[in-house]
Amino acid sequence: MASLKPRNADGKIILSQLTKELFLKNIVQARQAQGEHLEHYDFNKSRCKVLSKNETVKSNSSGILYWMMRDCRVQDNWAMIFAQRLALKHSLPLYVCYLYKDVHKLCPTLRHLTFLIEGLKIVEKECKELNIGFYMLNSSAEELSTLIEKNNIGGVVSEFYPLRHPIEQQKRLLDKLPKDVPVVQIDAHNIVPPWIASDKQEGMAKFLRPKINKQLPEYLCGFPNISKHKYAGSLKNLTNHLRDLDEAYKHFSPNWDVDVVKWGDGPGEEGGLSMLRTFMTEKLKYYGVTSNDPSKDNTSKLSPWIRFGHISAQRCALEVKSLESLYKEQCEKFLEELIVRRELTDNYCYYNENYDNINGAANWAKDTLKFHAKDKRTWVYTRDQLGESANSR
Repeated sequence: MASLKPRNADGKIILSQLTKELFLKNIVQARQAQGEHLEHYDFNKSRCKVLSKNETVKSNSSGILYWMMRDCRVQDNWAMIFAQRLALKHSLPLYVCYLYKDVHKLCPTLRHLTFLIEGLKIVEKECKELNIGFYMLNSSAEELSTLIEKNNIGGVVSEFYPLRHPIEQQKRLLDKLPKDVPVVQIDAHNIVPPWIASDKQEGMAKFLRPKINKQLPEYLCGFPNISKHKYAGSLKNLTNHLRDLDEAYKHFSPNWDVDVVKWGDGPGEEGGLSMLRTFMTEKLKYYGVTSNDPSKDNTSKLSPWIRFGHISAQRCALEVKSLESLYKEQCEKFLEELIVRRELTDNYCYYNENYDNINGAANWAKDTLKFHAKDKRTWVYTRDQLGESANSR
């Protein structure tokens, strides 16, 4: 759990003295307090879904592979925790792979692409320090399956990602993968996995809220530490391996008109945690009061780091929740947005296969659009005009 310091004689946190260095140190200590020997960690397996028919790591295998997709960080990552725990239990090396092919479907602009790649550089560096292999592959799911087979991988850990393209990728991997290799999916993005929070699509936050809040005592917990891995190894028979992550820029031409983010403390977990500290120490006290006022600058600005998985929403929730004694109403409003409203979107995508087209809308919404389809409008813009923000008058 969060353990913010320093505190005064009454036990209240002194935010004015919470430097970035101290904040990061507090988080490291909180992880270590949760445990560092992951082979003995009591992992909550309701965060998992076994996608394959086989559930057991095959005997005499040569490693465990974590297919990173959505949550591009090492620490505070339930998928990484599960993967290292599995590898340690079977005395095997651990490998992390990120498939770069078709990344344009998720990162259409230079802004998206740069944030992704620079964050993955940090993941690569941290993995190297922890004796964990990291591989950026410009490969398809089928090619990853071949790599898994040739390297005698004993089990695959993948992430929960309820969008069409990642789901198709995972299905293609399963179709090609040897049947004796188990594939386990972990939800490392939501605090409460959507299949636990509800068994159906929830149309409004007020319906999902009590269901999620009921589960928070169990799921809003601290993370154990990812420590240096005991078993070393390296993947062989690599094809399309981007040894220098800067090569990734050459393989994809994004929309160059949307430039990189100029504000913030940089991609990666440390950049995200730095933004979180700034929000907690300078802006949280105004949250819910002026955070919806566009002329003020009192939002958290954490969206890029959460969207790319550089920082865990659960970590954000733990740290902000620790300030409830100072800013109870503000903390409640922020946690409502961070947990209930954000996880409502995954609930929608998970239970509605038409999440990305008009058929996914409620009947009343479709009827309303149809009824007003022929209404006269003062201004009519083309798709290109809207896309280029050329609709100002």
